[in-house]
Amino acid sequence: MAHGNGKHGPGLYIIVALILGVITYVEYYIVEFPPIWMSSGWVMFWLIAMSLAKFLMVIWFFMHLRDDDKLYTGFFASGFVIAMATFVALAAMFLFPRAVAPRVAAAEPPAIAAHADPDAYPSPLDPETLARIETDGLSRTVVDRTLAPRPKDQSLRITPPAAPADTFALRLDDDELEDIDLADVDIAPDPEADPAAAALPAPEDPEPDDPTLAVAPDPTFDRTLGAQVYTQSCSGCHQANGQGIPGVFPPLAGHALDLYEADGGRTYLIDVMLYGLQGPIEVNGQTYNGVMPAWPQLSDEQIAAVVNHSVVGFDAVDEPDGFDAIRPDEVAAERGKGLTPRDVHALREELEPVDEPVEEEAVEEEAVDEEVVEAEPEVEAEPEVAEPDEVSVDEVEAPEPDPTFDRALGAQVYTQNCSACHQANGQGIPGVFPPLAGHALDLYDADGGRTYLIDVILYGLQGPIEVDGRTYTGLMPAFAQLNDEQIAAVVNHSVVGFDAVDEPDDFDAIRADEVAAERGKGLTPSDVHAQRQELGLD
Repeated sequence: MAHGNGKHGPGLYIIVALILGVITYVEYYIVEFPPIWMSSGWVMFWLIAMSLAKFLMVIWFFMHLRDDDKLYTGFFASGFVIAMATFVALAAMFLFPRAVAPRVAAAEPPAIAAHADPDAYPSPLDPETLARIETDGLSRTVVDRTLAPRPKDQSLRITPPAAPADTFALRLDDDELEDIDLADVDIAPDPEADPAAAALPAPEDPEPDDPTLAVAPDPTFDRTLGAQVYTQSCSGCHQANGQGIPGVFPPLAGHALDLYEADGGRTYLIDVMLYGLQGPIEVNGQTYNGVMPAWPQLSDEQIAAVVNHSVVGFDAVDEPDGFDAIRPDEVAAERGKGLTPRDVHALREELEPVDEPVEEEAVEEEAVDEEVVEAEPEVEAEPEVAEPDEVSVDEVEAPEPDPTFDRALGAQVYTQNCSACHQANGQGIPGVFPPLAGHALDLYDADGGRTYLIDVILYGLQGPIEVDGRTYTGLMPAFAQLNDEQIAAVVNHSVVGFDAVDEPDDFDAIRADEVAAERGKGLTPSDVHAQRQELGLD
């Protein structure tokens, strides 16, 4: 290709560039749109062949560029470098995912359908998916259920008309009546046969005397159960007296009664507990904006009792004379509607003229706070003195410290259940939610601290604690719905998972079998608080 003077004009550069460009586009097309008639092996073959062709052409051409103008050679050389880098990137991005992976997936054996004998025919679904199916989605975390609620139930329910069960009409003429013994049967006259009978009252009309037509208000409900559920699930945020925390958690005392008395308020209060609430609300001139997760895991009786307690159970609230307690059957009737937290907030907007939404928010924030408080016990979790023998046994069984644990799972569970209160960095909110970073490690290092940290998650914590010179009073509900692996991972994350905490050399991660050993002991949040007192860390 060399001319007599050893120089090449721009035409040759353009021709070579066009050839290389065409080869590059063919490569891209094969990678992006692999022909269905070409196997992955042939795809690889042609890509490698075209790459070698381009490479040899580049080498061949560069051998003839030494005497050319540097303007041409420099520009062309840089173009070659960029082209080669582009090819490598394309191969990495498209070749393996688009050409190889689909072939591998197609070669996988078909899934085996589920069978009555799970050992002979294991389910093709992973355990997490199976758990969601069996629990109708309740195995998901509260945050997941709030951010990605189940679709609204669009099915239609039609109740067939019911015929009278105690009476029926039978028309007989005189000849037929003579053949039947009706001595003991009350026969209503036929208005069509005897016009005079039309004026007679229908014998089977019991409606005027039906006592169900006017039911007197019934203020009775299980007040003990209502107070108990409120203390365990709501008082941590809304306080025992229902006054809440201004600007943080709205009050329930008085405001819940306003919601109850609003048109549709009874149903709305139930829906807030069953489906949660998301969106800004205003109570007593203050705006509250948060997410209240759904609490369908509570029974119909518990939801009815705690809503009634929120309406009339506080000392500062005078029970109205016409109060009609919400009943469990009303709660049952609201289940299965598939509402989302935003659907419930839309219902609140309809109640806004009555200023009812506060109660809902209160309940909502109740749930959020409960989650937060739940994470708090992790921080506060203190060594339990009642279980030291069990921990000692574990230590004997595994004398060599094992610091390994599922750190990704621990961070995920913490983010979903704890970070809203204790913050992503574990520093908490001074005076509201105690810090975990550093303090959880102090608890872990205490004698019996491993068992105590587990018990706080399994059974909750109730009572005042002191952390870094500040006193925190609240209630952390039990999180026994988390599995053993999740509890072990999130406790380990709380102990050594924060950037501000240096993991000790002898750290021995809490294991799932330790969590399993603590289940079923039936401790109460007060029992766990008593264990904390024995630690003497306050």
